Amino acid sequence: MESCMEVGDFLLINGMIYKTDKQITNLTPAQRQNFLPRYLELAAIYYFYENDLQSAQSRLEELTEIEGLDDEQQIRYGYHKIGVYLAANLHRSASDTLKVLIEKFPALKQEHSIRLIELILHIEMNKCEDAFVLLQRFRSHIRKSKDSRKLSHYRQFLDMLQRLLNKKKVNYNAIAALETDWMDLIKLNLWLKAKVENNFYYNYILSYWQERKQVVKA
Repeated sequence: MESCMEVGDFLLINGMIYKTDKQITNLTPAQRQNFLPRYLELAAIYYFYENDLQSAQSRLEELTEIEGLDDEQQIRYGYHKIGVYLAANLHRSASDTLKVLIEKFPALKQEHSIRLIELILHIEMNKCEDAFVLLQRFRSHIRKSKDSRKLSHYRQFLDMLQRLLNKKKVNYNAIAALETDWMDLIKLNLWLKAKVENNFYYNYILSYWQERKQVVKA
């Protein structure tokens, strides 16, 4: 299934999901532990990009109910859930998911990606004053970091975002270092572009996916 998604064979994926769903109840305990998490994750990612956020959310809910997930899996799936909620404009649900994730894994609070997600959600919920505070704290954190030069892409993002919050003209430029694997469901560049151009963030994700499908098929 993962190979099909990589090469853009989406008709085959539909058939695989249909057939696999019929067999899930027959899986052995070992199969449920080794096969089911990755299957549900890939299905959720597929639905996310195929304009079916409800099915993506449903698969992720099934996924997080599986027992025995390790920390890395739980964190990754938590990111996925936030990504789906953000795309669906369910910002309160995204914020609640982020809080639960941080409570369970307190060290995440220091992660740059978490800082950006928290900042984005404050903006989406119109908590502009709090957003300014978070932005300045992140800027200070970057400045004091030993790897300050390596974090310049975050400064670029924050600079554009601050101009946007100050209601100044923003010349949007994609920041290459912010690009992530296509299977990551939070697209920082696309979110910022949507804000600058005052359009729906999820529409940009769908457009990105259509372009990617054309590339992989070519």
